Amino acid sequence: MEQYYNLHGFVKFTIQYDDKWYFKNILEHYDGYRSEEGAEPDFIVKLQTGFRDRKHRNRQRGTGDENFFCTDGRFVLGPDSFECIADRYKIARWSFRLTNLSGIIVAEIWANQAGFLYMAGLVIDFLIEVFSCLKHAPMLHAACVAKDNEGLLIAARGGGGKTSLALHLVEQYGFKLLSDNFTIVRQGDGWGYQTPLNVFGYNLSREIKDSFTRTQQFEFLAKRMLHFLTGGYFKLFTRVRPEVVYGGKTTDHCRIKNLALLIPYTGKELEMEETCLPDILDRLVINQMLDFQYYHDYALEYNFFFATPFFRHWERYPLELQENLAALKVYKVLLPIGKPRPYAEALLRKLEML
Repeated sequence: MEQYYNLHGFVKFTIQYDDKWYFKNILEHYDGYRSEEGAEPDFIVKLQTGFRDRKHRNRQRGTGDENFFCTDGRFVLGPDSFECIADRYKIARWSFRLTNLSGIIVAEIWANQAGFLYMAGLVIDFLIEVFSCLKHAPMLHAACVAKDNEGLLIAARGGGGKTSLALHLVEQYGFKLLSDNFTIVRQGDGWGYQTPLNVFGYNLSREIKDSFTRTQQFEFLAKRMLHFLTGGYFKLFTRVRPEVVYGGKTTDHCRIKNLALLIPYTGKELEMEETCLPDILDRLVINQMLDFQYYHDYALEYNFFFATPFFRHWERYPLELQENLAALKVYKVLLPIGKPRPYAEALLRKLEML
């Protein structure tokens, strides 16, 4: 089976799979961008059940080709290919191979079932990240909300309050949600990257809770209990579609007016100052790198031996941000550690968006 996806015309890709239930998590992640087949895709993803056999996985013992290099017992690198033989995160295990790096990239992914919980974020999303930047429409690790077509980008580290604040603005202040985690920016315009909301205790709102089915209610409580019993080792989110929760309170596009970078600190009052993009550009880039740490590691390994635009992403990325965010008003916001919702009104007043 094959499904075609189109992300606002910026990135097009297909996912090939043979078991809809086994790959349910990945297919649901991109469900909002399913499309009839159109223009040639930028990349093709082939999802494979289980791991490869031992002989295939042990290619690091020698490829017999002088144009390939084996590094760290984990990677096989070629002039137009990259293979990760084995990687892991907690109990998740995966391997993947990228071929035709200078053309329509083919990504073959193998994983255990836990591994496929993470493959959208760890492999497919960084393919989208790279190609959107190549199309001069970089992704930013930021939530985005809009009111009267004026957008507010809220950038922060993972767990730094951007989702909680964005959802609160939607629920209480009449904003519409573009995205809660990543936003595509193009010449001052914002394009939503709406994937399922990852809900945990700290961002569970009344509207989200009321939208839960009985199954989701049980799932949410079971995952919270697992997190508690394992001392925080297992942190599994309950996933809900934003359009199911908020209905008409979502949108795909807006003209961005402000960019607020949230920085948690130990004070008790919100502090905020207008600044300029160069002053926070390094933080925005580092924030993106932190969310794509695995891609960063893979790129470093590959760039030691070869050069290809696909793995030179971090050289282009700050230049694209400068070009596409130049017209925005930029603010640095020191936000007291904890839930950001009590400071929403003060933030909006200072941004003149109330």
